Amino acid sequence: MTPRLPPAESLTVEFKSDRQRLSDHDLVEAIVCLANAEGGELWLGVEDDGTPTGLHAEHRMLDGLPGLVAARTSPSVNVTVQALGVDGLVPAGGTGIEIG
Repeated sequence: MTPRLPPAESLTVEFKSDRQRLSDHDLVEAIVCLANAEGGELWLGVEDDGTPTGLHAEHRMLDGLPGLVAARTSPSVNVTVQALGVDGLVPAGGTGIEIG
């Protein structure tokens, strides 16, 4: 089953814009914040109002993202990454990152 873009942010859902390329530091910080709570989902390439705007070109190869997060956190935070096509944006209108 393909996850659906949540309608809004919440305590367990965070949207992060990637139009200007979210820095690795800011990406990992957002993931750690969710991990320090009860886990959740970070949607990269989605504006705060829930509008999918897609991924920056440098973030379209998602295979290395779990390793990046694990290497920059202690203890290591494990994440699951899934690219999703939303509203015709290719290759991904948003990337769901499951934390916890």
